[in-house]
Amino acid sequence: MTNRVRVEILGSTYHITTGESEEYVNRLVQEINTAADNLRQSSPQLSINDVLALVALASTDSFHKSEEAADNLRAQLTEYLEDASRARMELTELRRQLENAKREIERLNRHAEISEKLGGSRT
Repeated sequence: MTNRVRVEILGSTYHITTGESEEYVNRLVQEINTAADNLRQSSPQLSINDVLALVALASTDSFHKSEEAADNLRAQLTEYLEDASRARMELTELRRQLENAKREIERLNRHAEISEKLGGSRT
């Protein structure tokens, strides 16, 4: 569903056709206007074009840093999943070894019982 949203950025009106909700677009516009207003207050000599260019640069920088952070998190998650998979395989192998050890202990106990009976009947 597409929405046609009227927004105002630094006094200029724009009509935007978007698949996003009006509330979402208005939040974006509010962030742009807030960043632009802060920049204009700290550097009143800047033109509106300069302000918007710097806001765009800051937003793009933030976007790329967020993407990099997301990529790092994805890489960490992949590493954790691989570690978990290796640990599951190790656990399966250890359980197999434990079962083999239990069977060997049972076999040795039976052998010891038989030996004891045979040895005990001789005396």
